[in-house]
Amino acid sequence: MNISVSDKNAKLGKMGNFSLPPVKSCPNSKTCAVFVTKDGKVYKCYAERPYNQYDQTEAAWDRNFAIAQENLPEMEKQLLAYFKSYNGYLFRIHVSGDFFDKEYLQMWLKIARKTKHVKFLVFTKMYGWFHKQILPENLTVLLSFMESHVTPEIAMSFAQGMGKLPAYVATERPEGYITCPEQTAGITCVQCKLCWKLPELKRPVGVHFFPH
Repeated sequence: MNISVSDKNAKLGKMGNFSLPPVKSCPNSKTCAVFVTKDGKVYKCYAERPYNQYDQTEAAWDRNFAIAQENLPEMEKQLLAYFKSYNGYLFRIHVSGDFFDKEYLQMWLKIARKTKHVKFLVFTKMYGWFHKQILPENLTVLLSFMESHVTPEIAMSFAQGMGKLPAYVATERPEGYITCPEQTAGITCVQCKLCWKLPELKRPVGVHFFPH
């Protein structure tokens, strides 16, 4: 079985990205599979929409998940082969999905260390797995939080305590956070690069997303 890697999408722009199925590949999905905002609106995980709408997307993400569970060495081999010929500079891990076990996480850390010409970005709710975890310099990890579960201040404090920065989903932009320019200005991640640059800013800043 061959893995599926996408070379672009509407939000990211022309950028390689890899996904797993939403919810079932996310051990901590109870906080975001379905959530209610402060104004009472109910949202589902944003990745459910393309997963349920497009048969090809569902099949590709399910296949990736199956290979990751059944033959992780083969997945690593195929990903390394992909990155040898990857001409891009940025790559997004998990437009959909999360690190479902520690072996799978270690595979991505190994790939990033071997692929130094690429800058990787991932959002995760597997907070504890990154405590004292030494990350490759070319991998940015943002811890993801929802306003329905914690305040933005707690999210920032917790993330900083882990040596990371937060991504926060809320109906209004909290102080100390920058709203995703893709949502406000209509530019793609390739054009913006904000999330990749957050750790380099002089003061701690989180990224804010409106529910979508």
